[in-house]
Amino acid sequence: VFGLVLTLCSLITGPCMLFFAFVGIRGLGQGSLSLVSLTSIANWFLLKRGRMMSFVTLIFALFHGVYVNVLRILLETMDWRQVFIMLGIGVGVIVVPVFGLLMRDRPEDYGLLPDNMQPSKTKNDGTVEFDEESWTLNEAMRTPILWIFMFAKMLPSAWGTGLILHQISIFAELNHSSQTATETYALMSLFSAISAIGFGYMVDTFKPSWVVVIQMSAMMIANILGIYMTETWLLVVYAISFGLVMGVGGVFDGAVWANLYGRQHQGSIRGFVFTSGV
Repeated sequence: VFGLVLTLCSLITGPCMLFFAFVGIRGLGQGSLSLVSLTSIANWFLLKRGRMMSFVTLIFALFHGVYVNVLRILLETMDWRQVFIMLGIGVGVIVVPVFGLLMRDRPEDYGLLPDNMQPSKTKNDGTVEFDEESWTLNEAMRTPILWIFMFAKMLPSAWGTGLILHQISIFAELNHSSQTATETYALMSLFSAISAIGFGYMVDTFKPSWVVVIQMSAMMIANILGIYMTETWLLVVYAISFGLVMGVGGVFDGAVWANLYGRQHQGSIRGFVFTSGV
């Protein structure tokens, strides 16, 4: 469906269609596909969950740094409608077969456990179990920390998305070219990848609240610099701070919900948090 929505974006003729296209891209791409992927990875790891999420965030950030500049080149050489068709076909031809062939939901379905742990019980059908505390969505919603962390996730979703969507115009008002804007985004992706590596270990070791404090501080710095970054060195600081927001946020959001509330109901908990964030 995501591939179909991307293809249909080539038919946009007005603000109403643009609105539904944006909702479709956000809901299906950044929403449901991220939800499925992160939930599956969290199912396969427990003690090393943060580190694995840092690896995922690293790959995601490096990919971001490449494809934004590739899209800029395509948009300079092709009609934007043709670019949307290419993206839709690419999802259908590449992403759908990869998911269908390689996706594995839970290790228990294959007689395994997270981190290759030893089972506490083996069922008659060959599946295995181990002792793990799991909270339902209703139980999780009665804990204040869920709402605090969810609010911390909403802020980068709102402010961060605003900065990214308007990055070309923000840079133009500060007398920077669109090429500088996309190159800075690539630099942001690089710093996002670097920060993800270190903070994967932090999520596994330290209190998650400290990780949130670091992310929110970096978000504040990025917003302030969005007004004043007329010098080149300030662009680098902006890229570092924004990259920190993305890198820390990706690792934190991927690991914290399963760490706090267990794996059994993490899909419904993540879904609630993702919906609120979008």
